[in-house]
Amino acid sequence: PKMVRDSAGRKSRNLTTVDGQIVEEFIYSVPSFRDAFNAGQTCLVPLSGAVESCYFGESAGHIVRFSPQDETLLFVLGLWNDWVNPESGEIYPTFTLLTDAPDEFIFRHGHDRGVIVIHSSDWQDWLGQRPMTGKERLQFIKDKRIQPSWRTEVERALKAGWLRRAPSQSDISSMRVWKP
Repeated sequence: PKMVRDSAGRKSRNLTTVDGQIVEEFIYSVPSFRDAFNAGQTCLVPLSGAVESCYFGESAGHIVRFSPQDETLLFVLGLWNDWVNPESGEIYPTFTLLTDAPDEFIFRHGHDRGVIVIHSSDWQDWLGQRPMTGKERLQFIKDKRIQPSWRTEVERALKAGWLRRAPSQSDISSMRVWKP
């Protein structure tokens, strides 16, 4: 769902139409990602763990490391693009990890999104062996996403005042959780 920002610049609620329907936005149409996504500028990003702030759930008030239980290296879906410095004209290769709704484990620990992982047998298709439109690529992600088994380790406590950034119970109830 497309989110509306509050006066502090935080995403605060779903954008709705006049008749109350939630407005959805998709990666193939969001300006920050659509060009690379639709052009198939895809990559795989090695990941041994992710350190995230948790504002609700079992790990509320902590920065937590999420790692695969079996300590294997994951390869997360990503996009690449070149960023051009508007002042110097210098080109910088960049990439981003693709995230979506978290799985139940990550959500239960208090984080609102998760990385997207697929089986190694699907990597070549993701990397462009099979040409896809943006809509087909999104469907590919939906069809091929898998759920790694995670473990957590507390890195440290969040700074004082973290509760001001914590979502309300209503916000938490409206968050999506990905289920395989």
